Amino acid sequence: MKTGNPPRLLRQPCPETASVFESLSVADLIWVAEDDMVNQVTIEHLLSCHCLKSRFFPNGEALCLSLREAYDTRQALPALILMDLEMPVLNGIEASQILRSAGWDFPIVALTASPSAEIIQTCHDYGIDDVLSKPFDRFSLRSCLQRYLGPLFSTLSGPAPSPLPSVSNADSVDLPTLLNRVMGKQAVAISALSLFVSQYQDSSEDLKRLLQQKQFPEIQRLIHKLLGAAANISANKLILQLEQLRAALRDTNDANALSVLQMMQQEFAQIAVCLTQIQQSVTEDRKSTA
Repeated sequence: MKTGNPPRLLRQPCPETASVFESLSVADLIWVAEDDMVNQVTIEHLLSCHCLKSRFFPNGEALCLSLREAYDTRQALPALILMDLEMPVLNGIEASQILRSAGWDFPIVALTASPSAEIIQTCHDYGIDDVLSKPFDRFSLRSCLQRYLGPLFSTLSGPAPSPLPSVSNADSVDLPTLLNRVMGKQAVAISALSLFVSQYQDSSEDLKRLLQQKQFPEIQRLIHKLLGAAANISANKLILQLEQLRAALRDTNDANALSVLQMMQQEFAQIAVCLTQIQQSVTEDRKSTA
């Protein structure tokens, strides 16, 4: 993420939009365009820990339409938008371009698992103020909030982080890192893991089918999505396998790619086992303290 205060573009809202900050409401401050439910769970929790409410949108188009509707019906408008870059229908770059062209003047922070110098420059070229690398923790998020919400955010304070529970770690998930990211909240960690398993447990088969069909753009999109979600739950082995899959695809080595996909299938099964172990451990802890 860029350090210091990035230069703000000289934007003037259209006359009919006036200043977005005139309608600022603490009840609904942060709008988030993010299509992955695993990421939604952790982002919502981190925002709530800073006493900030949020609205989530599955893509950039839904956010743009809702913004126009919110203004027309005098509903609460966002003070800050967190915008995932890789989304269906309308991605973060396209949505930000539309918002800036319409004259809306509020901070937009991009969310991406691949914050290369080229991507950061592209974001600024299209009016995006800053970039947060996924997965982010409460400290990088708080720094971002302080920079763009300023005096308003400084009046808000969230609850202190809960201590880390004594739950056995599994090789497939770095549980201490995951728990630290969600401020020690067992329920949030379990929810994120459950969503990951339910959403992506068949992804290796999906990738295998796409490989057989030579649908390489779709493969790259799914790999990118998986990398973001796997990083959010600290599934480090799976992350390495996804990078190996990318390398095999770059080398056009289908045999290596299929071998990696077989390992990934086993890893998804291990993550599901890890989830079961964590749930059982939490249940046993509750019984012992009852």
